[in-house]
Amino acid sequence: MPPEEVQGVLGRAFSNFARDIDTAKTHLSRLAEGSVIVGAVRGMRPEDQTALATSFVPGVGDAAGLYADYTDIRENWDQVPWYDKAGMVGAAALGALPFVPSRAQINAGANTLLHRGDHAAPTRTGEYAPLHEMNKTYPDDIYDKSTQVRYYGHGAGDSWEQESFDVINAARGNPDMEIEVYRAVPNSAPDEVYAGDWVTPSKGYAQSHGERFGDDGGKVLTTKVRAGDLFTEGNSPHEFGWSPTQTFDPTTADISHLSRPDQLRYESAIGHENWERAAELAKKPTLVPREKTIAYHGSPHDFPPVRELQMPDGDRVYQSMDDAIPEGAKMLKEHPLGRFNMSKIGTGEGAQAYGHGLYFAEAEDVATGYRDALTTPTYRDGTPLRGREKYAYQRYQNEGMNIDDLVDEMEHRATSRVSPDHVRKGAAEELPYLKKWQTEGVPDVDEGRMYEVEIDASPDEFLDWDLPLSEQMASNPKINEVVKDLESQGRNVDVQTWRGETLLDRVHGSVGRNKEGSEAIASQLLRDKGIKGIRYKDANSRGADGGTSNYVVFDENLINIAKKYGIAIPAAAAMLARQTGQNPQDLYEDDSGA
Repeated sequence: MPPEEVQGVLGRAFSNFARDIDTAKTHLSRLAEGSVIVGAVRGMRPEDQTALATSFVPGVGDAAGLYADYTDIRENWDQVPWYDKAGMVGAAALGALPFVPSRAQINAGANTLLHRGDHAAPTRTGEYAPLHEMNKTYPDDIYDKSTQVRYYGHGAGDSWEQESFDVINAARGNPDMEIEVYRAVPNSAPDEVYAGDWVTPSKGYAQSHGERFGDDGGKVLTTKVRAGDLFTEGNSPHEFGWSPTQTFDPTTADISHLSRPDQLRYESAIGHENWERAAELAKKPTLVPREKTIAYHGSPHDFPPVRELQMPDGDRVYQSMDDAIPEGAKMLKEHPLGRFNMSKIGTGEGAQAYGHGLYFAEAEDVATGYRDALTTPTYRDGTPLRGREKYAYQRYQNEGMNIDDLVDEMEHRATSRVSPDHVRKGAAEELPYLKKWQTEGVPDVDEGRMYEVEIDASPDEFLDWDLPLSEQMASNPKINEVVKDLESQGRNVDVQTWRGETLLDRVHGSVGRNKEGSEAIASQLLRDKGIKGIRYKDANSRGADGGTSNYVVFDENLINIAKKYGIAIPAAAAMLARQTGQNPQDLYEDDSGA
């Protein structure tokens, strides 16, 4: 055997041994919950039950544990390769120590309590490669048919080894390929494969794993999934975590029409985060984003409280909450803090440089900067602050000094010989206003509004302005539909070099750049395909790794105002606070400095 293969085999043996120890820790923590003890005991062999019952009796417990390990090793010795035998013997030796559970006990209890696997399956939220891009974790030769089994297989010579590699080769570069996957579970486990489970594309591999469940061999479950929803952590080409992209919102589902057994199945599906199964059971296939995006918006506008109504003719309208609800109209939702609407587009910062939509910032300070740039501070009587008076007020807000200290500081700047001329001139022109406020008090000024919003979409559902399309398509498959539309129009799309910016530009071009409202039409086309908007790095983060992003939202109905900053608490916010049980000040805050 070549040295590199020997090294790999020994590495796997030690890895298996360490995994047994991790399983022991998890098993013991689950037993501590109390409610799962009965289920754990029922799932064990008689030898392991005896070892558990006597585990805290010095000598007797150790002997019972060693016997349980001995019977387990004897039963499985001929079925495992030599490196697994080494791990089994090593774990048995560890179990001989006082108060350390036997290896057989750990495995039996773990198979009953933790049938999802010894450790958590990889998901799309981690640094894991999807099935259609295995070379993000493995070397490129994972796709070499002449060596892939020898280099990356388990080395036991099993006939099923090639099954997984055939699927890996077929799914390369195709995230939407339908894959049949398998999962071995105890006979006592539910007949469902759940999101978050370990699965394998090899039926033979699943069957071999089923042997660990005793004489009956457990059972092998199967389901069909997208290649782009399977992720590997790089330990085995036969093992993947199933992490689907969509989730079901149980809070909006009506299950009153279901039979009691189906209601129990629905609750089980929700508990296992099997959203597709839950939607099927509830007969309501509406899917919602798996998470909301929190962002901020700075604006000179104060959106008034409104309510959403459905009129007798079916139309949806918004009316002031001060008005009476028309006869025959149905109240759908109240917006005590106001709502965003597309009619405000064009009244904010400059042109719609990143697409037609409503703009929000992930970083609150970025949104604050937009608000300050767009808003002219205004006295409560409506008189705007102009010229140096405006600069003096902004300086007071930004310097972080009390008015007396700020007056002293500006007098120093106005008279200091080391200060540049423009600094001395500006300070001298601001001083009269600062001294007036020192005597009369700092004025009550309206500085615009800051909004904290919840966007009913996850970041992955936005088209990323900066990333190549190939790096987005797995997490946002809706991009594929836009690409296909462009290709059907005879356009050549290079997903490796085209970024989100390029895609938006080409969609805009397909509409006709000189056509009135073409930017809005382009955004609408992307929206109709399921793309929620555009995500791009803010000015503080461009050209750097990480950082924060801005969002362009195509649909005003995805936006819910969670907090409003800038003026005193109105009756609408107090009403919302009563509904939610929150402090009104947490929803509607005065940050005017008054």
